[in-house]
Formats: sequence, C-alpha cells, structure tokens
Amino acid sequence: MRYPQPAANAPGLDPRAVLRQARRARSRAEKFDAFSDTYMWILLVGFGLAYAFGFLRAWLGALLGEFAAPVPLPSAVLPLGPVLLVAVLVIPALVARLLLHLGPAAVSAAQAVWWLSLPIDLRGLHAAALRRARWIGALGSVAAGVLWFALCCAVMPAPTLVLAAAALGAAVLAGVLVANLAVIAQARGATNRLRRAGTMLLWSVMLASLAGWGLAVAGILPDVEGWMRDWAWQGRSFLVLVLVLLVLVLLTHGPAGRAVRGIPPRVLRAAGQRQQVVSAALGVMNPGAAFVQAPAIRGPRPRRQKRGARLPVLQQVLLTRVWRRRLAVPPLGMGLALAAVLLLVRSAANPMTLAVGLLPLLVLLMLAAASAVEPLLASAALRRMLAADRTQVVRAAAWLILPAALLATCLAVGVAAWLFVLPSWTAALAGVLLASGGVFAGAVQRAGRGHQNFSGQLLAAGTSTEGFAAVGYSLSGVLPVLAGAAPLLAVLLGTTDVPWVLWAVGALACGGALAALREKAA
Repeated sequence: MRYPQPAANAPGLDPRAVLRQARRARSRAEKFDAFSDTYMWILLVGFGLAYAFGFLRAWLGALLGEFAAPVPLPSAVLPLGPVLLVAVLVIPALVARLLLHLGPAAVSAAQAVWWLSLPIDLRGLHAAALRRARWIGALGSVAAGVLWFALCCAVMPAPTLVLAAAALGAAVLAGVLVANLAVIAQARGATNRLRRAGTMLLWSVMLASLAGWGLAVAGILPDVEGWMRDWAWQGRSFLVLVLVLLVLVLLTHGPAGRAVRGIPPRVLRAAGQRQQVVSAALGVMNPGAAFVQAPAIRGPRPRRQKRGARLPVLQQVLLTRVWRRRLAVPPLGMGLALAAVLLLVRSAANPMTLAVGLLPLLVLLMLAAASAVEPLLASAALRRMLAADRTQVVRAAAWLILPAALLATCLAVGVAAWLFVLPSWTAALAGVLLASGGVFAGAVQRAGRGHQNFSGQLLAAGTSTEGFAAVGYSLSGVLPVLAGAAPLLAVLLGTTDVPWVLWAVGALACGGALAALREKAA
C-alpha cells in the first residue's frame, strides 16, 4: 500500500524540519554545557596553580634563609639549585600515578550503556578515550612543570626564551609519553608494574640525592652547582631532551592506539566511573577523592582474621579504611620530605622552613583523617547498620586522629628544640595540644559535612552574609587546622609572648569537637 506524498507547498508538520530543529537545540545546549564546564575547570586550575605557586614561593624563600637565619649543620651540604633540577624526575612519576588513578582510558556512563555492548566498530570511541588520556597527561605535566620552572628561575640564572620554550615542549611531550605508556599498561593489565616503576623512580631520585650528598660531604663532588648551571640549565640540553621525548612519543603512538582497542569494556566503564567520581568530588571542593584507591576489577582475596579484629568495630572500620586506601602515605611522605630538606639542603635549617612545612603536613593529616571518617559521620544509615551513634563515631575517630597529630607536632617541637631555641616549653606543649585539637576538629567538621554543591552555593553567595557563611562551611576543615596551629607556629618561629588572641582563637577552633567527646552516647 502506497501512501500519497504531500505537496511541497502543502501546509502541515514536516518531521525532518522538527528533527533538524531539535538537533540544533541539542547541539547548542551541549556546546553551552561544554563551555561552562571548561570555564569552571580553567578557573579551578588557575586558582589552584596561583595558590600552589604562592605557597611554594614562600617555602622557597624559607629554604633560602630569607625570613630567618639558618643554622649551619654539618649534613646540610646540598645546594638548592641542583636539588630542584633533580626533582624534575618526580613530575612524570606523579603524572603516571594520576593517570593510573583515572584509568587512563575511559568512557562515560552513557557511552558505556549505549555503545560498548553493541557489535559495532568502536574505533572512534577508543580514539576519543586515548585522546582524552593524552590531554590529561599533557595538562598535568605542564601544570607541574610550570611550578617547577618558576621555582628553578628563583635560584638559577635567568632563563632564555629558547630554554623556556624547550622546557614547555618537553613537559607536553613527557605528559603524552606517560599517557601512552599508561594506556599500554592498562590494556595489558600491567598497571601495578607501571605504578611500581613510578615508585622506583621516586626512590631513585631520593637515592641519587643521598649519593650526591655523600659525595659532597666527602669532597669528591665540590662544584655540582656550577656543573648543573653550565650544562643542565641550558637551552641546548632541553632541546636534546625534546628530541629524545619526541622520538619516544612517535615510537609509542602506534602501540598505544592499538592497545586502547584491546581494553575490555568493563575496564573502560570502571575508569569512566572513577573519572566521574573525581570530577564530582572536585566540583564540591572535596580533595579527599584524591586519596581514593582505583577500583579493583577482581574481588579481594580472602584473608585470615588478624589481631585487629579484637578492636571495637568502629575503630576496626577506620583502621581498615586507612590501610586499604593508603591514607597515611601522603602525610608520611610529607614528613619524610620535610626532615630530609631540613637536614640535607644548605640554608634550609631555619625555623621558617619548619613552620611552613608543618602547616601542609597538618592539613594533609586532616584531609586523610576526614576521608577515613566521612562515611560514618555523613551517613546515618551506615551508623544504624553498625548500631552506633555520632558520639561513638567521634570518640572512635579521636583514638585515630589525636595520636597521629600529637606525634607529628611533638616531633616538630623536638626538631625545633634540637636545632633552634624554644622560647618556652610550656607554650610549646600548649601549642601542641591546640594544634592536635585543631586537626581533630577540622577532620570531624569536614567529614560531617558530606557532599555539598559548592558551585551552587558560590553562585548564590553574592554579597550576603548567609552566602559567604555557606561557602565557608563548604570549605570547612582547613580553618580549624590553621587556627589551632597558629600558636604553635608562633612558638616555633621564636615568638616570646604569643598574643592571647591566637590562644583564644585556637581554643575556640578545637573546643567544639573536643566537647563532643564528653557527650553521652544515645
């Protein structure tokens, strides 16, 4: 049966015109959403780089002895310039860990539902996933490289235009090379090997620094700073590095394109979920998502019951989360790096370096503790499953957080008493208590807030007091740490009479969380 075709000038509804109009509207909406997301990410990255550069520049001034007179140590023989040049090897290791944490190749949830299960050609989807992984690697490498280059410019001679351009090109190529290697490792199921290779690179940098320190102490390598300045910090050296990286990128370009087509769909789907979780967590200003371990495709192997099972249930849950998610690694690594810088780098043994390094250590400790406690404090359903109330969870968290904070602050006071002069032991001990209480209060406050829409609160803030209060609550956790650690930092810097305002603010910051320990359980 044939239906009559409508005339060209006949009035009525044209389905093709309706489809074209809907397609144009959807295209405009998708372009606007992509533009707004890109704009927000550019703002986040720009502000993050600005704050990171400001903090690193302050720490560099402390390392150079600009704020306080350094204490001459027999072990502090490494010049700061060569140490920063060697530290460039840390950037590809960190970028590799970031990529392995994010996938690196991934597809979105919609793409996984619509296309991965169909017997069709998915080369376009795989190419887009590989291209996204390369963009992430290149941008991460460039961001870290810009911070590294800016710090090197402060201690090395002024760079030429060729040196700066070659350094930028080397950062881009290094990020692309690491992305190719990460995709190949993901396809072959060798992500743990690549992660171990990055760890070995970090250990190699540390061992090379220790070897240079030993040679400098023995007098065998006296002019390492001049050698680094005349050979490494030159445009021709970075041009050679660019050529080497370009050859390696070309050699791994084809294998990475073939490897991405062999990645199982469940791996691509799991990596897409990981990237979505990290993006959402950064959107609500929750850096604790950076501590989350990558999703395991296989189930955990059964293990025998250990002695930790004798602990109360809440403490056992918290310790298990800390152990399995490796939450203690960032604070421990920061503490070891601070100790190595104080003891080995020339002009770094001064009170300002210790104070500036202790502050991010306490913030990292607070973030790790908040990430461990957050499911128990933010979810009432989970507390009901464990037959516990909020007071019991806070008390269990105190047994985990307070000993770690007391250990970190007591070690800082011990180092200050050994290398410098403490104005008062009483003030130092009181500062240790307030700083530890501030870390505990910040972790409890940040963990109890749950996941909030930071972008919506920021847009609704305007100039109203309620809006600023909402944004401040979303950024909670850091302020109690800063307020609680302020008296201790003043004592470490040699202040004889710490203003009573700092003591009052520190006591108010940690008083609320400590008072929660005295509440009766329901």
